Amino acid sequence: MAALTIRDISSFVNMSVTSPAYSDGVLHNSSTTAGADHVTVMESLQATRFIVQNVLTPVVATVGLLGNILNILVLFQPSMRTSTNVYLLVLSLADSVFLLFNFILSVLDCRKRDLGDSAYHFNPYGRFLSNYSGNVAVWITVVFTVERYIAVCHPIHGKVWCTVSRAKLASAAVTVLVMANTVPTVFELEIVHTETGPRCRTTKFAKSYGYEIGYSWWYVTVFTFIPLVFLTIFNIVLIRALFLASRKREQLALISTSRHPNGRDKKNSFQASSQYTIADNISSTHTSDRSSPSSVTMTLTKKRQSRRFSREQNKVTLLLVTIVMIFLLCQLPWTALFLYTTYLSSNNLDDSSAAIKIAGNICNLLGLINASVNFYLYSCFSKRFRRTLAKLVLFWRRRSSSPTTL
Repeated sequence: MAALTIRDISSFVNMSVTSPAYSDGVLHNSSTTAGADHVTVMESLQATRFIVQNVLTPVVATVGLLGNILNILVLFQPSMRTSTNVYLLVLSLADSVFLLFNFILSVLDCRKRDLGDSAYHFNPYGRFLSNYSGNVAVWITVVFTVERYIAVCHPIHGKVWCTVSRAKLASAAVTVLVMANTVPTVFELEIVHTETGPRCRTTKFAKSYGYEIGYSWWYVTVFTFIPLVFLTIFNIVLIRALFLASRKREQLALISTSRHPNGRDKKNSFQASSQYTIADNISSTHTSDRSSPSSVTMTLTKKRQSRRFSREQNKVTLLLVTIVMIFLLCQLPWTALFLYTTYLSSNNLDDSSAAIKIAGNICNLLGLINASVNFYLYSCFSKRFRRTLAKLVLFWRRRSSSPTTL
């Protein structure tokens, strides 16, 4: 899942360093303590920019792209067609686009002076696609979380709402609505030609009071604050549901053990205790003392299926909880930084200091990391995902090793 990178952050992250303390690389008045501290901060900014933008961004983006491509290949398989995997597929696609264009923008940076005209003209559209894909990832995660909440806490309604067709419809609605709310960001930058070549510049439209106050706050509210509130609340509910399910199974296991102290029916007792699932919180008791062997076999089979389904549902919920937790950890620093810079700007204070730019670079890196880890989460939590990936790898190996005939 991708974090947001909007104009308010990137404007001070990518702002070129111009300070009266420097002139052609020569430091003036460096004997004072304030000047020395300023030099240290500026050097830290330059080092942070180099490490984040030139080293870590290409590495994280490349690793994340490879992982998301594998996600897409696996989730496209017919055996993986579930409502959950529809959301995970769209999330992988959005994260891939986010990583790709952030990597390209790190190479075709507007501050560079040796780029061709086409590279500068690419920047407004590249930033739009980066923002758009990041916003899609945010709201797909929100919709996926709501679906899991319905499946976990309202299983009867979940059978109606948590379907593949509805997941596709919800994903399509998200992509369209996010597009409508992100399109204005295309008009934030313009390319101007100067004596030293083309440059990127903020447009008058983006500097207007209505845009800076109205749209910018609308943008942050829709794509940051509301998702954070939704994800935090639903995540707490899902974590509580996981905890209650685990505690209920432990209680049923203890009751069954006390009823069978000799351990003869321990296996059947454990299977009976596993009937409690997050998807179906209705407890049932069966009296089958006089049942026929065939009915007993059918009951045991149903218990095994119920236990397997319970494990799968728990892992899906745990996967989502982990995704949301990583998102919150990567997004909260950005949100705090945005609120801080907004406070400085509203009070006519300097909001473009080197320390803020350093923090902005780190926040953008957290966004890239957030968009790069899903493959490893899917591999860790989903046995079906690992099995499907192994089948694909085996198929590719056989195909590559088979002799070609002319």
